[in-house]
Amino acid sequence: MLWSFLAVLFSGWLYVDATYRGPQWQRWLFKPVTLLLLVGLAWQAPTLNTTDYLILAGLIATLVGDALTLLPRQQMLYAIGAFFLSHLLYTSVLPPA
Repeated sequence: MLWSFLAVLFSGWLYVDATYRGPQWQRWLFKPVTLLLLVGLAWQAPTLNTTDYLILAGLIATLVGDALTLLPRQQMLYAIGAFFLSHLLYTSVLPPA
């Protein structure tokens, strides 16, 4: 579990570093890899219930939205739609008040 967390942390750090001063290919590589590692980390749960599947679906929708933001500006509306879907999935996890 600790190695998975460190892999996500290191991949995210490489993405942020590439955004500010690194090569463009590194930014394109580590943005989706970080979210794929997060999905893998969430998938390692010993038992998965409905809430866990909603969180995994939200992470996958976030991954799609992040991948679409790397494409030209014409795809931005689809990226916003994917992020909206991910937020809907995350908020459906909240318990009723």
